[in-house]
Amino acid sequence: MKKTLVSASGIVFLFAGMYVITAQNRDPTMVDLIRTMAESEKITKTTPYRSVVTVETGEQPVGPWKPYSSWVAEAIFPDRHYLKYTSRGNGEYVTIGKDRYAKENDGEWIKSQAEAIRSVMNLATPRGFSSPPLSDFFRLSSRETGEQYSAIFKVVSRKKVGADAKETVQTTYWFDEKGIFVMQESVAYNGFNFVHRTERYEYDADIKIEVPIK
Repeated sequence: MKKTLVSASGIVFLFAGMYVITAQNRDPTMVDLIRTMAESEKITKTTPYRSVVTVETGEQPVGPWKPYSSWVAEAIFPDRHYLKYTSRGNGEYVTIGKDRYAKENDGEWIKSQAEAIRSVMNLATPRGFSSPPLSDFFRLSSRETGEQYSAIFKVVSRKKVGADAKETVQTTYWFDEKGIFVMQESVAYNGFNFVHRTERYEYDADIKIEVPIK
């Protein structure tokens, strides 16, 4: 299976010169985004996937951003999970059913038991969104040499009408040329800093998650 991976730098303004972003004629509704998510879920079904996550912080909602942490997570249906921090820590974790394995600071794997099984969910499982006026929905289109995206949705959600930037969450959802959900970006305030989080997704049938203790 061909892997799908994209990258980006900001919530709206992307690498200068690489992308041209224009608003389409009609702003989408919550239903449009939910329907697009559902179509991606139909395509990917139970294909194993990898999430590459980076977290940055800044004093303003548009940056500049400073690296904070990053990790890679993998998932195999129905209940296999893998997580490894790639910055701000070096922990590595495997969960298979209720069996949990953890290795920190390059130590030995330690096995424990979880109270409940954490099932793997499809990345595009339709989720709930707040309705206007607490949320605004936008649809963007992009052109990049050799790469096309079928849809880019931006959602601006507020805790209340008239909320300022610290009470607003901006989230952008990216779908590749096949309609598959391949990236999510968000900017939100955590009480101390603005946090910019980017999650890039690969769908890979060859992912393996095995018991790390022989």
